[in-house]
Amino acid sequence: MRVSDLFVLHSVDVRNSVRSGAYALYTLSDRTGSMRAIQFDVGVGGVLPSVGSVVAVSGLVERQGSGKRIKVTNLVMAQSYDSTDFLPVSSRPLAEMRAEFKALLESVGDAQLRAVVVSVFRKGDTWERFCRAPAAEGGAGACIGGALEKVLRVANLVEVLAENHAELNRDVLIAGVLLRFVGAVDAWSMDTSVIPTARGAALGVRMLSLYRLRDASVYVRRDKREKLEQLVLGEPTGACPEVALLNLCEKLTAQAECCSQGVGALSKRPQVASGKTRRAIGNRPYGLPAISCCA
Repeated sequence: MRVSDLFVLHSVDVRNSVRSGAYALYTLSDRTGSMRAIQFDVGVGGVLPSVGSVVAVSGLVERQGSGKRIKVTNLVMAQSYDSTDFLPVSSRPLAEMRAEFKALLESVGDAQLRAVVVSVFRKGDTWERFCRAPAAEGGAGACIGGALEKVLRVANLVEVLAENHAELNRDVLIAGVLLRFVGAVDAWSMDTSVIPTARGAALGVRMLSLYRLRDASVYVRRDKREKLEQLVLGEPTGACPEVALLNLCEKLTAQAECCSQGVGALSKRPQVASGKTRRAIGNRPYGLPAISCCA
């Protein structure tokens, strides 16, 4: 099978052989995963693209042992490309998730809480950036739409667990969920991979979300604002069952993602599809952290 496409160059290893001369071993990737490649006759001292570059590759897919690799006939720097083409995308349709987020927002009955969420997301291009923001540097959340998908997963679990607890304030809980991850737009940048920003590395998503909440230019009664800030940070001042529930729901959601990734690692194998060499995403197992309901 012939290949002619764009990839990110993740590694280069130039070697010499008495029989075949200088050759290069590559690791190439796109949003579907990565694959090994080899190119012969690269020339001693020849200039190759640097690691992290986007390259245009032509070649032939061939078997190597139990797997496959690309036998490269031509590899050059790409002249034009969209960097986000190399990032995985959320498994859920973006339009569907946007509509679900807006429905959750409209379900908040408290006008002040609803107004502060609207104010945060309407500032500049925050909403559009958030819809494409990742939820993590690696793993399942490192994808376009990852932050939005995470919000909805946590919010759905919050609603299920809070349904039979009249002592919990549902409106402040949902508003807190919607605001807790808005800092993702400041925490990471996306090129051909998800990269932490300086502020993201120093402060983390929750603190960046808190800054955006405090910048909201709408009036919110002091007790409500303080509760929202506690929910965003995940650090209650005194007894706050809403914060405890939200923290637990986020941990349970992360645990479920780890389990699904682990199952994917056992069930998925390298495959070739759509005229291009691909490997299924989600085939890396993750460690399963212990969860304590008292944490």
